[in-house]
Amino acid sequence: SSALENQGHTAMDARLLEMIVEYASQGAHRTGTKEDDASSSWLLRRMTLAGVPRPPQVVNFDLRRREVSVATLTVYAPEGPWVIAGIPLYDRAAYTDAEGVTGVLGRGGE
Repeated sequence: SSALENQGHTAMDARLLEMIVEYASQGAHRTGTKEDDASSSWLLRRMTLAGVPRPPQVVNFDLRRREVSVATLTVYAPEGPWVIAGIPLYDRAAYTDAEGVTGVLGRGGE
């Protein structure tokens, strides 16, 4: 019996936790990354081991992926600019150009 079972959890709880830990340890699961490819292979192996009679096939396709190396927000305030580093987590067809976006921040509704 596992440590989880000794704490009152079922064997299924332990298997689910094992799968979640395996999946999470593969890295960032972003479309088109090596981690994405690895996770699809991992999932197919798990399905085969579980006895799924006809596991799905992996379908590969070409994908243009944009990797953002620097993402910042600069807020120009009277006491000086604030530069806030960020990580964009979006997938869309249009991107902000090198000129950025300019606007005025105010209270909601103003």
